[in-house]
Amino acid sequence: MFRVLVICMSLPLWCAAVQPYTPVIADPVLEPWRWRHEEALEGLGVLCADEAPDGTLWFGTVGGIAHYDGSQVTRIPFDDALLSMISRERGIPWAKALLILPDGNLLVLIDGSLVLRADNKWKVIIQNTGASVFTARMAKSFNGTIWLIVPEALWRISADLTETYKVMQASGSTGLESFCLGPGGDLWVIERTGELTSRLVHIPVVNGQPMPERREFPVPYNNDRVEAQIIADDNGMIWYVNSSGQSGLNAFDSRRGEWAVRESAVPFQAYYSIMKSRDGSVWAGTEGGLLRMSSDGIEQFYPREKIRLPRAPLSLFEAHDRRLWIIARGGYVYSVDLGGSEWITYTGLHFECEAPDGTQWFCMRGTRVVSHDPRTGEWRQYSFKDGLIDSIDTLIRSSQGLIWIAGTHEKRAALAVFDGLRWTRFLHPEFARWIETKAVFEAADGTVWFGAGGRHLDVPQAGGALQYAAEKNGG
Repeated sequence: MFRVLVICMSLPLWCAAVQPYTPVIADPVLEPWRWRHEEALEGLGVLCADEAPDGTLWFGTVGGIAHYDGSQVTRIPFDDALLSMISRERGIPWAKALLILPDGNLLVLIDGSLVLRADNKWKVIIQNTGASVFTARMAKSFNGTIWLIVPEALWRISADLTETYKVMQASGSTGLESFCLGPGGDLWVIERTGELTSRLVHIPVVNGQPMPERREFPVPYNNDRVEAQIIADDNGMIWYVNSSGQSGLNAFDSRRGEWAVRESAVPFQAYYSIMKSRDGSVWAGTEGGLLRMSSDGIEQFYPREKIRLPRAPLSLFEAHDRRLWIIARGGYVYSVDLGGSEWITYTGLHFECEAPDGTQWFCMRGTRVVSHDPRTGEWRQYSFKDGLIDSIDTLIRSSQGLIWIAGTHEKRAALAVFDGLRWTRFLHPEFARWIETKAVFEAADGTVWFGAGGRHLDVPQAGGALQYAAEKNGG
């Protein structure tokens, strides 16, 4: 048995070989552990969703609405009293669009009527909004004004729900497909003008009131009886998709008043929904697949074969906790955690330990060590030039705050110690071929022990264990 005393002296902080490191974060959509099939919502016929101020979710379903706190579902069916007040379209009414108001009350589009749910009671706000199926949408502007679109009309509802009127009205072969609110609160509407044509209509809004001046821009993409959806970003781009399968993700530049020319390596798909997430990405849902365009314009398509979603049109909703909710027509609901506040995967790194000051330590491919200081966001990588050994099998932190790595160097047992300032390498070719991965630990007295790995070398006293005693500042 060997006993070595290591005394850590104060050394200069600067070390020329230390390099900054940029971590590669794994794509959360492709990590199966982030996905969840929301079995608690199975069989409800979920159609739409919105998030309450307390972080729980409400869903519009076939025949009712449902509240979900992540573990328990409370379903509220449409009762006979409500059904007698609304415009009915079919045997079992659908909750096609749902909006949570700031006071926690719910606005629900049930078949052809807009209804308020407050104090466990129903109140009709608009008796007949017009018929719709899957394209009905509601949104609230920053001043509280509420907008509702159905194929027959675009409605404005005042924040106190006392004033309602039609901003746009469809007629003949025309129809309203989708709308969005621009950064300044203006309205943008996709209007079908015939079986093969449609246009993008800009409606200025001042103090929550739509102005009569309007601009119209033809949509230059296939519009043969398709569903179309739009959203706006903060840069003045209006993003457009439709279900034709022949136009992909497109954009209208509202500042220049023209459609942007875009190149994309993603094959055209039939998209039924579009959404902007909190990180600035644009998402679109197809039949079982997802498209993501990051804030820097990089597109990634996830076919259903990779993410294993039902082959059905998908609608999307993002909660404040960065969980993306996917609703497949037919009522299947899935969710995926896109956030990194609780769990994150760094490709190529293996987490080893965390120091008392919060610094995180990782091994990279057995040859390098990486540290991350969450307080400053700084990442550093250390290599052989910094004093590491050439093959790292184990990394631990001892009670003195030292970082120890063990493995081999030049095919013989070796270790290195980081004292907060620099690495010091210790070679033990006479001890063993390597230091055993699971035989590194700190004893109660603060000494650190290393066990021999491999066949004994043909030298006296080879094998056994190494013991290191570490004292800071020579104490």
